[in-house]
Amino acid sequence: HSYLCRRFSGGMEIFMNESQEKINVAFSISRIFAIVSVASAHITVDNDSSVYYILKTMASIGVIIFMILSGYYYIPDKYGSISKLITKKLKTIVVPWLFMGSLLFLWGVIYGLKNVNLLDWFLYIIGYQSFFYYMTMLVLCYIMFYYKSLVLEIVAVIVSIISVYLTAAGKLEDVVQMLNITNYLNIFNWVGYFAIGCILKRVSTSRLVEFLRNTRWLALAIFVIAFYLLSVFKVDSSYFSYAGLPFHMISTWSIFSISTLEFMDKKWVHTLSNMTFGVYLIHMFVIALCNDIYAQNVILQLLSPIIVTLVSMLLLCIGFKLSAIIKLDKAYCLVTGIRMQRNIKEEK
Repeated sequence: HSYLCRRFSGGMEIFMNESQEKINVAFSISRIFAIVSVASAHITVDNDSSVYYILKTMASIGVIIFMILSGYYYIPDKYGSISKLITKKLKTIVVPWLFMGSLLFLWGVIYGLKNVNLLDWFLYIIGYQSFFYYMTMLVLCYIMFYYKSLVLEIVAVIVSIISVYLTAAGKLEDVVQMLNITNYLNIFNWVGYFAIGCILKRVSTSRLVEFLRNTRWLALAIFVIAFYLLSVFKVDSSYFSYAGLPFHMISTWSIFSISTLEFMDKKWVHTLSNMTFGVYLIHMFVIALCNDIYAQNVILQLLSPIIVTLVSMLLLCIGFKLSAIIKLDKAYCLVTGIRMQRNIKEEK
């Protein structure tokens, strides 16, 4: 059995077969790839450079993977009641989101980028012109899919496909402006990805593992070709583009498949995976601090998402060690969103 099979963070212990363990391992590893993608979305480089188009092509993969994984591991029944579900999500998601989001907002105020205004703070927290839109969409998906239904999940996928392409065509601009939101806060652009995760949960884990392993190199080859063509020919593959949806599905397939490689199933990899939510919350701080470092040359610019991710993880680890010394490690994990204290054993 792998390390993650012996120690996994899932909250409640259940019996797992071998194939479920392998899926948990692969999905844990895939979070590392996803958070590097998220970091690449917010790194600033010359808009006319080749690096810009490479990072831009990579940028939109991460959120899609996180949304699909959230749907896969969302099992409302295990909480027993909606009140227990709310309590759990407040602790694991909302508290770190509000705390770190408020710190980032304060950072903006100090540097003159934000106004000291309660409304501006609220808009920033919910993701109006900030990267926290993902958190708002995730919470809405938790609410919408509290009662599981295959019909609902299929409808959600269809609706999202329609919404994304209508957004790409500019057909929803008037609606978005009327609601005074952004395309990122249009829930119909995101529910489909969460629903895909829910649908994957219905698939036999043994068949899912077999598919990912058997198509590993095919998926990688298609991804590399697609990534190359989109980057070289500067094709828009962002969330709300014509090429985005198929590219995101190819990327997810490829990353999930590659993550089944056994050599990546290491204790330190899963430890880093447990910190990805914390990295998501603090990576903008690190990007601001590391700007001068990776701006030196093209190589560092290409490596910048990895640099930002690793520096964020290092800072989170240092913070955890220091908080443990003064017996505040539980509070530290609560406000940063990291899972250093989870009893990593099994996940349903």
